[in-house]
Amino acid sequence: MTLKSVYEQLETIAKTPSTLDKRDLLELYLNDKLFKKCIKYALDPRKKFHIKKLPAFKQNNELSRKTIFEILDRLALQTGTSNQDKLLLANVASTDKETYEVVHRICNSDLRCGCGVKLINKVRPKTIPFTPYLRCSTKRHLKNIKYPAIWQLKANGMYAEMKIDDGKITFSTRDSKKIKQLKHLKRAFWDCSASEKEEFNNIVLMGELRVFNRDGSIADRATGNGIVNQCIHGTADKKDAERVFFTMWDAVPLEDYKASKCNIPYEKRFDTVL
Repeated sequence: MTLKSVYEQLETIAKTPSTLDKRDLLELYLNDKLFKKCIKYALDPRKKFHIKKLPAFKQNNELSRKTIFEILDRLALQTGTSNQDKLLLANVASTDKETYEVVHRICNSDLRCGCGVKLINKVRPKTIPFTPYLRCSTKRHLKNIKYPAIWQLKANGMYAEMKIDDGKITFSTRDSKKIKQLKHLKRAFWDCSASEKEEFNNIVLMGELRVFNRDGSIADRATGNGIVNQCIHGTADKKDAERVFFTMWDAVPLEDYKASKCNIPYEKRFDTVL
């Protein structure tokens, strides 16, 4: 399998200085299924291959039973990557130097062509999953604050979204990974009144997941995020998972979330989750 054509397309985009011209090239190249597939594997935040550096290129003309994408799919499901995994991928990618380079870029989530997720999605909407959210301003931006303003605690947990779509609740990370083992938080929602359930249907609640210590205090960031990461993989101890709690600081209608634009003032959205 060769990705030489994809490499040449990426290099053409990289050598094109104008953003408008890059958009025109993307419009053309995204019609190429192989190019589009490489773009998605490189930039989809749900695909992590746990490889930063491949073993050195060594020409390999032998055909493999496994394709590059089959190997990447398997690596994306693993929690880590062995040296044997890296060597296998490098061997299959060493059809030619151009293919090896494209695979290296995919593993590093960097196409090195001057195009990111936002530009690609402008050209071809929803090509790459993207999580839109409102960042707070830090103290270095104090001079830019327009009063009256809202001051909020920097909770120092893990950013998460609670999406309620026609009554179905899912928790996910900033890079769209599903967070498992949070049934106790879902139950808390279902214990709400009928009117509250209706108010919070078809909405995305944004905030941070943190963890209570057994004595009721809040766990430090490393400990708390460690347990939340275990929940993502579904490997957390049940009692640890049940100590995870959700602090919300934004609420966006599901339709607006999908459109990446919400015209409801933040103070009104914030009031929803108080």
